[in-house]
Amino acid sequence: MHCIFILVFHSSTKNIVPNSADLMEGYKAAESVTDEQWKIHQRSLFAQCEAVADMKFTYVVSCQQYGNDKRAALSSAQDILQLMRK
Repeated sequence: MHCIFILVFHSSTKNIVPNSADLMEGYKAAESVTDEQWKIHQRSLFAQCEAVADMKFTYVVSCQQYGNDKRAALSSAQDILQLMRK
């Protein structure tokens, strides 16, 4: 099981250092995340990161193609430019 450490401070706690009951309450909340929930969260996070990387890659390739088409004075350069601006 993956461990996440969370410090829990109650508003009624006057001390800067939390007491052991506060620490155990936070630890129990962190322990309640199952391996399956953690894996689902990680897959979701990975999918989001992969999607962002794909979008950035597509944008970079589009910019490169635009530059090539513009230098070659091709009419497709204007089409690419319009699509990148949307």
